[in-house]
Amino acid sequence: MKLNLTASRHILPFAAFLANRGERLSPLLAKSGLPSTCLDDPAKLVPTAALWRFRELAAKLTGASNLSLDVMAPLDLSELGPVARSLLRAPTLRKTIEDFKRIAFAESSTAILDLTPWRNADFFFSVRFNLTHQLGEWQSELYLLMWMLKIVRLVDPEWSPTEIWCIAKGAPDRVQAIESLAARPRFSQCCTGFPIPGSMLALPLGQSRPRERSQAVDKAVLWSTAPSDSTAGAVKQLIQAYADDRWLTAEQASDALGMNLRALQRQLAAEDQTYSAIFEETRAEAAASLLEGAEASLSEIARCLGYSNLSNFNRAFRRWAAVSPREFRAQRQEKRHG
Repeated sequence: MKLNLTASRHILPFAAFLANRGERLSPLLAKSGLPSTCLDDPAKLVPTAALWRFRELAAKLTGASNLSLDVMAPLDLSELGPVARSLLRAPTLRKTIEDFKRIAFAESSTAILDLTPWRNADFFFSVRFNLTHQLGEWQSELYLLMWMLKIVRLVDPEWSPTEIWCIAKGAPDRVQAIESLAARPRFSQCCTGFPIPGSMLALPLGQSRPRERSQAVDKAVLWSTAPSDSTAGAVKQLIQAYADDRWLTAEQASDALGMNLRALQRQLAAEDQTYSAIFEETRAEAAASLLEGAEASLSEIARCLGYSNLSNFNRAFRRWAAVSPREFRAQRQEKRHG
């Protein structure tokens, strides 16, 4: 079972919307459990559970029960990051959706997209989530739904589905949101999605395709920051995401992921890994990277790595590298200067 991580760029449209309203983002990030630096690096992976919480808290803060609709409606697909821009180069709607199904995993391990035969000659475009809906799912469900609609509308900007399925339970404001999309709502379903006429799938992307369609996306770079397939790899990515704020304990990591600590430990044990081993490996790599530069003092590096004093850092680094931090830095500088 994959751990649920998502690229920070999926916070950015909401952050921009809130900033335009004059809202302070730092308290909301902290209350959501997101790292304070997540907005600085769009590729940084954060727990999907915390991201979902951020959207729901933002909706409460603004009083906009359908905030994702307000955030997404004015945006072009090209404004939603490299995954979205890569889709604009596909020749037909079918290829666009097939590409989306594959490449979405480069930015989130949570959403599972599908396109399946439906009634008559129609197809059903859907998304399911690898995450229990205990944290409030509506804003994130609506966010993905808007992505999907924008993709289909690349061939016909005026098109609307006859009906839209939602996993969330029905409520008056949610009915209003779906009806504003000119569709009949169906709530408490097994997935989120809508039917598409089969005849649309062979259509080329039309004039609604933004100008950015000519910009190639380096998919190798995109996949290089994708959520790891392994639990150990995902835990390492999680630790790295929060390192500027704090070095997560196992309990903090499981809380951030929205899962039980023992469940996390069991998943790691299945890969012959432990949290403490991954933690130490990640901190050792960070130490080596910081020592490569000459700017930070050893005391500053020790503090960045969460050590209370330089002596503890020195002992730990000797255990990792068999030399002191000072000796390691001198060796690297000597190697660089030949």
